[in-house]
Amino acid sequence: MANASLLLKSQEYKKGALILDLGAQNNSVATFYDYLFCGYKQGYLGTEKIIEDLMKNYDIDIKNARSIYQTYGSADLAGASNIGVLQLPGSERSIPEIEIVTLVDNVLNMILTEVKENIEFLVKDANLPLIITGGGALIPAIAEKCEQFLGLKCHSRNFGRIGGFNPQFNAAIGGLVNYLANNSLINISLVQI
Repeated sequence: MANASLLLKSQEYKKGALILDLGAQNNSVATFYDYLFCGYKQGYLGTEKIIEDLMKNYDIDIKNARSIYQTYGSADLAGASNIGVLQLPGSERSIPEIEIVTLVDNVLNMILTEVKENIEFLVKDANLPLIITGGGALIPAIAEKCEQFLGLKCHSRNFGRIGGFNPQFNAAIGGLVNYLANNSLINISLVQI
């Protein structure tokens, strides 16, 4: 929500848009219409669930799980003919790449199911563009995955007038506004930077 002024184009503010913050710990959807903030709903699944499932399913440490996630996150290997196996570093064990892609895809489907329910809760006519931000916006082909799953026109954006393409900057600003809104007497509804 705090990043709306950094993420939305003027026409999206006027005609309406949804912002999906796809974070590590959770996801949230905010709606904007006619230059106004209209609603917000938070989900409880984030992209960290992918890393947790990789660690649990393959009995690997967090470093290897993060590396695998960054390599295979949302990769479209389903139709590829050259699918191989991943040799785990420091181990004789290998994992078929298709298993990894399937695991990542299944977790993304769980997250996007929650997102879809939250969008349906917030708006009756969900024919608005969806702007994806947060660390999950960096997952390869996430906009295409969201379009297929949600049936909305989706764009991945992690930029602003300050900070350029920098998801860490946007997350820091969002976290600061969240902290101030929850821990002070200041009533913050939308921050313009």
